Amino acid sequence: FRASFSDWHPLPVPRIGPPGAHLPGERPPPTPPDMGDDNVQVAVRIRPMLEKEVVAGCQQCTQLPGQGQVVVGSDRAFTFDHVFGPQTKQGAIYEKCVAGMVDSFFAGYNTTIFAYGQTGTGKTFTMGMGDDHTYADPGVIARVVDEVF
Repeated sequence: FRASFSDWHPLPVPRIGPPGAHLPGERPPPTPPDMGDDNVQVAVRIRPMLEKEVVAGCQQCTQLPGQGQVVVGSDRAFTFDHVFGPQTKQGAIYEKCVAGMVDSFFAGYNTTIFAYGQTGTGKTFTMGMGDDHTYADPGVIARVVDEVF
């Protein structure tokens, strides 16, 4: 009895070669997405004030002067790749920050999207379903799942 390699190893064997090399008749790998100068981009969203914050008379302590800047208080400025104010809709954030990453995923590239911040700063609001917990204005996760599946 003589078994061939494919009888016991049915999966394709990855071809090893220099980056960007491909065999004649083989499609070249997709071009990486244009991420500008950085593969990591940071987006900041100032969440809308909660109803209890409005009732308590709280004031917004941030300003968005443009150019990717957030000013906290009157004198602390921070610069990010993307800055979104409280009135920004979920869909706008998805289109600006995430849709291109989903396209890259389908082209075979690894992508990671994560939310980071203190409790109550709006991570679930942006990644989840917004403040009304309906699918009327879904967040990032629901939109990615809808796009992928």
